Amino acid sequence: MADRTSRRRVGITRRLVLAGGALAALIGPGTPARGQTAAAIRRLLIDLPGWTASPASTFNSVAEILIQREYTRDDATLLATLEIGLLGPPTAFGALTTHAPDQTPRKATVDGFAVESIHITDEDSGAIVVTLVNDKKRPAVFLLEYDGLSADAAMEIARDFDWPAMRQAVRAAR
Repeated sequence: MADRTSRRRVGITRRLVLAGGALAALIGPGTPARGQTAAAIRRLLIDLPGWTASPASTFNSVAEILIQREYTRDDATLLATLEIGLLGPPTAFGALTTHAPDQTPRKATVDGFAVESIHITDEDSGAIVVTLVNDKKRPAVFLLEYDGLSADAAMEIARDFDWPAMRQAVRAAR
């Protein structure tokens, strides 16, 4: 069962991502074409069977498109994020990779995509980052933060999302 510490960690990460998106939104309103791109990509944050999902939220600016959707089921939560631009691909999750005994970081190639993940065993929480486009000028990632799930269950859910379609949509938005 998820505890308050893991929810707090996911909450802190969520606030940082939202703050980054809000800051990017202040930079500029974005163009109509980028708004259409965000709408097309937003559809890729699918409904998950057995989960209750919030509507997808979008932050669209000149430098970044950030699309998020939160899911809940019993005591488990997910935050799915598609990020294109500004912040770029996270490298080993920054502060989350302290290599404490209860943390399991992994790097792998899954279906041709570079995937990094970290699982905090004591809390049954973590994050999975899928690099969709590894480009310094306009990188894109799919991030799935989870709480109240095993690492394997979270990876199964992450794979339910259509990574090739996400990559294609991101590349079409260039």
